[in-house]
Amino acid sequence: MSLDPIRAHYRLHPLTGHAHPPGSAVGRAEAIAREQTLEVPSGAAPPGIEAGYLGRVLDDAPDPAGPPGSTRVVIEYTATLMDGSLTQLLNLVWGNVSLMDGVVLADLELPGWLLQSFGGPRFGIPGIRRLVGNVRDRPLVSSALKPVGMDVASLAALAGWKGRWVKGA
Repeated sequence: MSLDPIRAHYRLHPLTGHAHPPGSAVGRAEAIAREQTLEVPSGAAPPGIEAGYLGRVLDDAPDPAGPPGSTRVVIEYTATLMDGSLTQLLNLVWGNVSLMDGVVLADLELPGWLLQSFGGPRFGIPGIRRLVGNVRDRPLVSSALKPVGMDVASLAALAGWKGRWVKGA
């Protein structure tokens, strides 16, 4: 049985100020498709691997929702690249491409088989807010703290922890 593919819609902003011309939107999209799947130069993988796993550029068109000169491209990824986990999905559609200039992941088309593999939120937003003390006046996430040289109590103070530390917990 063949599973429906995953389609990622990327917005490519025009690149300016680069020493080398960035190439066409389709060329950039092909580079994204290659980076997100095989991660090797063209011809480095056997033809069967390229045919079976390389992302495919399906469409490119001007993107009026982006800055002037933006292009929207659609790249299709085969289902065989997925293991059903959210982390694998994020790595597939946004992993290394997140380091590329002028690329925005604008939309995803997720097939039913993949959506069914995600059970949904265990607690939901109200449950999460309840678990963290009914916080409503601030975000529930933050960037990672990298407190080199801090002890646990100092890190807790930096993070705004107001709970009680339980030794051995």
